[in-house]
Amino acid sequence: MYRMLMTLLLVVSAWSLSAQNAPVPKNLKLETPEDCARYDGDVLRCAEWMLSTPYAESSKMDRFLVAGFLTKWSSLTPDVTFDMDARLVPVMEESLEISTLFLAVYLAGGAKYALEREGKPEIKAVSDAGIDAVVAYYEANRGAIGKVRPIEQIIKDRKKGA
Repeated sequence: MYRMLMTLLLVVSAWSLSAQNAPVPKNLKLETPEDCARYDGDVLRCAEWMLSTPYAESSKMDRFLVAGFLTKWSSLTPDVTFDMDARLVPVMEESLEISTLFLAVYLAGGAKYALEREGKPEIKAVSDAGIDAVVAYYEANRGAIGKVRPIEQIIKDRKKGA
């Protein structure tokens, strides 16, 4: 519980700073569910940025900014329902940086999937897209990130067909 509160505090704090490279909108007003639709394009740009930007220490603050924006949007939007996939829960028990990174990647993958389709997608499809994004990002950046056992387990289970 403490770790999740600290993660949220860190994400919100980072979100309040101005981004250098991350496509987080300036003068953001995201307070009600009705505000979300006007930021869908920004969410897609942030999702693409998160999923395509290689993991590096120099992009840490930008990742936190994008994570904060995606977290806020995903908690308010009525158009996409995010459900924390049970496979991701052990990742949230990793370090603050790793848990925040992969929560943001999960939200980016789910948001991208949902916003690129017509209508409201099924919760499981959004969740699966989020997990796919986590695995793809981890595999592309494993050398820089280091070993994350819970994601290794997801990959192993996939190979088994589980």
